[in-house]
Amino acid sequence: MVPLLRANLTNPSIRDKYPIYQKLAASGFTDYLVLSVPFGTRTVSFENGSEWVLGASVSFATKRRSGFTKREIDGLARLSIPLFGTVRVYTEQFLAAELMEAYLGRISGQSVLSGQISRGDVQEIDCALLFSDMHGSTALSQRLSPEDYVAAVNRYFECVAGAVHDHGGEVLKFVGDGLLAIFPFDGHRRLPEDMCEAALSAAREAFQRRAEIAPEDQTDFGIGLHMGSAIYGNVGTEKRLDFTVTGTSVALVSRLENLTRSLDAPLLATSEFEKLVTETPLTLGSQSLRGFEEAVEIFALEHLA
Repeated sequence: MVPLLRANLTNPSIRDKYPIYQKLAASGFTDYLVLSVPFGTRTVSFENGSEWVLGASVSFATKRRSGFTKREIDGLARLSIPLFGTVRVYTEQFLAAELMEAYLGRISGQSVLSGQISRGDVQEIDCALLFSDMHGSTALSQRLSPEDYVAAVNRYFECVAGAVHDHGGEVLKFVGDGLLAIFPFDGHRRLPEDMCEAALSAAREAFQRRAEIAPEDQTDFGIGLHMGSAIYGNVGTEKRLDFTVTGTSVALVSRLENLTRSLDAPLLATSEFEKLVTETPLTLGSQSLRGFEEAVEIFALEHLA
């Protein structure tokens, strides 16, 4: 292994190049060594346009006046090999966890990483459900350029999905310009009352975030809130799986959000949800929902606190 970098800190022209050299020299160090190894040929791109090879580095410094000997550098290089192997394992685990969280959400991503990867590997969970959809998106897509339309959709997602994440929920699915999120219960720290309050707070924060956007960039959306059981886990085909929630509760909350347009009420909730929050909502009576034989009692909540 060839050193990536070696700096003689007793040489003023080298020492003054970087603040770290100056700091080490001021502490009495005379020689600085960096060993590095790439992990294959993969690179990581950053927002500023820079690109780095994925790998690991380790640095050493000595206060001995003569610096490191060649034998010592060779020995440090050999000792670094198992260290780099360990770092690679943890790096791969970290990247996998970050990717799972970015694409599936924290809770669902952890479930997949822990081995829940078989079709039909599902469980029934109790949760608060939040469904939101952007209003007027079809007309907006025809009026704006593709780039401006995507920017508008992303601003909407930042309002709703950002608020969901900040209040402990998990966005499970983006459906076109809508999204489905859950606030699962666990019977210990995530109690039903607390999770329903968190879902309501997230919904209100979403509308508050929209209010903070320039008026010309704001988009209308509605939010439906429900509490119930859902089927949570892997569904799909043998070659293409989706980790999500499905079932009657999911269908109900999506139909509920659709009523926000006809009822002119941006934030609606079912009686199951309303019973678990401390609000005194406006009752809108029983409403027929597509696909449901019985009418559902609907409540309107103030969307701005």
